[in-house]
Amino acid sequence: MLTSTHCCIIDIGRCACIHGRFQAADSMLQCILYQRAVVPALVGQILACPETPQERRFAQNYSKVREALKEVFRSHNRDSIRQVVILFGNSCLLPREIYSIQVDLCGIQGPDVCHPDCSELTEKELRRVSATLLFDIFGTNFDMSAAQATQVYVFVQASSSLRFPENLMEEE
Repeated sequence: MLTSTHCCIIDIGRCACIHGRFQAADSMLQCILYQRAVVPALVGQILACPETPQERRFAQNYSKVREALKEVFRSHNRDSIRQVVILFGNSCLLPREIYSIQVDLCGIQGPDVCHPDCSELTEKELRRVSATLLFDIFGTNFDMSAAQATQVYVFVQASSSLRFPENLMEEE
């Protein structure tokens, strides 16, 4: 049963390129995993030093998902990506929560070229993204017992076919 939907508008104080939007989507995914108790610690801590077999498996799987997203969020796909949707629940058909990040870009120079000011988000901008997520989005009530047997699904909506490496395949 769907309990909530969240559309995330993240203002970092400047125009964000496709690479910055990837970082925002990655931050949102990490926040959801931690805030909804899917993982026992911050994702960054688990990735840096996985201690248990479950943490090692999570680190391996999360790294694959992150690399897949990073490959999709390349300059040649910049005109196609419209939004990232993260579903949280026992099934992607019946999600408990839906989070969407609109991907609006500025300074478009061409389909394969980034704006001259294109850069990744700074540490300060990443903190702003995290603060927005924690206080504006994740402040809602949530039944933490529901997180025990929960899956997280990540979808990228595009206006046309995305280009990505041949060896990138959908896995678990």
